[in-house]
Amino acid sequence: MLLWAKLQHLAALLIVWVGLIGLDDAYNHPYLSLISVLVTYFISLRLKLLFFTPVPIIKSIAYCIWLLVEVVKSAIAVTKIIWKDNLQLNSCMLWLEFSKLSPVEKVIYANSITLTPGTAVVDTDNKRMLVHILSTEIFDTAQLHADFLKLKNKVLKIQQ
Repeated sequence: MLLWAKLQHLAALLIVWVGLIGLDDAYNHPYLSLISVLVTYFISLRLKLLFFTPVPIIKSIAYCIWLLVEVVKSAIAVTKIIWKDNLQLNSCMLWLEFSKLSPVEKVIYANSITLTPGTAVVDTDNKRMLVHILSTEIFDTAQLHADFLKLKNKVLKIQQ
């Protein structure tokens, strides 16, 4: 299991590296690319920067697809709000509980909220986080809490 987690980290690092430098440079300098990835990987191992918790790949991919759809729907809603003739925002700040989440789940949850257009995590402590919402004209506070609870349950399903 530990070998599989290490291979996942190495593959992810390689994909990110190729994504950052582009395919042209990876084809022109394949050995340098591979050396860069391996050196970075072994330094990360040596400094114990990688956490080897098993990641369910299928659930993670399904979550990413679901999150992408939600981001697109939210981006359309935010665009409609911003393009109105008389822009009157009714923004709010909302405290959300997340004490029962592991540190990794807290990061995924907070990043998922921040990725969604019109929302941003402003502050966190050990038990809750403060979220800024651009406009509440579409939803009431109870609906917002329900949506964030749905998101939290999606995050929890990834690790199960």
